[in-house]
Amino acid sequence: MALAAAGTGMEKAKMELRLESGSALELRATLVNRGAGAAAVLHNDNLQPSRVVLRNALGVEVKPFDNRTRAKFDRTVRAAMFRQVPPGGGLAVGAGRFRKASDGKYQLDWGPYHYGELAPGAWQVSAVFEAAIDSPTDGGKVAGAWKGTVTAEAVTVRLP
Repeated sequence: MALAAAGTGMEKAKMELRLESGSALELRATLVNRGAGAAAVLHNDNLQPSRVVLRNALGVEVKPFDNRTRAKFDRTVRAAMFRQVPPGGGLAVGAGRFRKASDGKYQLDWGPYHYGELAPGAWQVSAVFEAAIDSPTDGGKVAGAWKGTVTAEAVTVRLP
């Protein structure tokens, strides 16, 4: 379990990232607030997405294609985009399902990231969420905004 603390003053939000794998080759990542106070978190697939780290049996990481490189989108950060995560509460920050392609290999779409050409076999999968944005573009403030990086413990996914 990876915890990251961030904040100002005496109370700091401690965050944990959990990655769960389902029986249907599904993955879900949840950011959990382990602190004593609420935290405001910006999770947005265009501005601040989570990502997965896929490693094959040899430990080689597969780099994804970032679909944002081909897309036009509004990069404005608004205070309303931040979600309040109460103590002990969670925020879904990613989900995806491995799909088998016609060539027998697998693909995974996770937020803006596309992972392709994944061979059948055992894969070590982890998730990372980096909150680098803690204020709106207009310079305003968001009370309790959390900034930090958390990495989920790896799970093994077997692609048949």
